[in-house]
Amino acid sequence: KLELTDLLTLITPSWMRFNMKKASEFTPMFARFARNVFGVIESDDKKAAEMGIEALENFYKVIGMPKNMREAGVEEDKLEYLSAQATEFADIGTMGTNLQMGFFPYVVYNFLKLLIGSPRNHF
Repeated sequence: KLELTDLLTLITPSWMRFNMKKASEFTPMFARFARNVFGVIESDDKKAAEMGIEALENFYKVIGMPKNMREAGVEEDKLEYLSAQATEFADIGTMGTNLQMGFFPYVVYNFLKLLIGSPRNHF
């Protein structure tokens, strides 16, 4: 059975790419992740962050993690439940935006819907 933590791990590279495009002020955080976790040596934060995301995807491949949510066994009819579960206690992942809590599960649902068939969850 796929747990919420598995799903969150699976979508992390896409979440990172999404936030780099929509909230570029977080790129330095992803660059630090790349440098500290994967030993990326790159002075440009955007390039370092991208290299870190690729390294994370390569790590997932090495450990045999599914490439997308469909391959992980997530069916589209479960997305509403998963988005509600992901947002039950807090608006995780909004990266400081002012989304209303009632609206946030809808945003997560649509994000997950985009990812369900994506070959590598790219944005």
